[in-house]
This record gives sequence, structure tokens and C-alpha cells, in this order.
Amino acid sequence: MIVQGFPVGMLQANCYILGCRETGEGVVIDPGDYGDQIVARIEKLGLNIVAIPNTHAHFDHISTGSSSACSQKGALVALRTSLTARM
Repeated sequence: MIVQGFPVGMLQANCYILGCRETGEGVVIDPGDYGDQIVARIEKLGLNIVAIPNTHAHFDHISTGSSSACSQKGALVALRTSLTARM
């Protein structure tokens, strides 16, 4: 299992790359900003990114540029469409 967490963007939001060493598949969670740097990490790890889940839509967690850069090979970009408060 590959797990890398690192800050991205001007607010230093946490981005995570998770991957499977056996299959070579991975995900990028909350790519935020710095798409080129994220893609360089992905390439260095030799991962095929299959999904890009965004935990929420605040500007420091989601970036069209980063998501586009990470999904160049057809990865699914996902964003939860509704949130329900639970008490």
C-alpha cells in the first residue's frame, strides 16, 4: 500500500495519493492546487490514477486544473453532491 500526504495550494490543504503496489492503481484525494507537482509524484510512483475523490468543494480542496492534470488518462473525478448534517 502506498500512502502519501502533502500540503497543496496557498492554504496548504492536505492532498493524498493512495495506491496499490500490486495493481499499480491509485487515487488522488483533494488535489487542490499544484497539478504539475501532483502528476510528477504520480509518475514517480508509477501509478495509474483511477479516481479523484474530492471530500468537499471548498476552493482549497478542489481545483479544475489539478483534477484535469491528474485525470488525463481517464480517471473518474468525484464530488459529493449533497451533505446531510447528522446529530
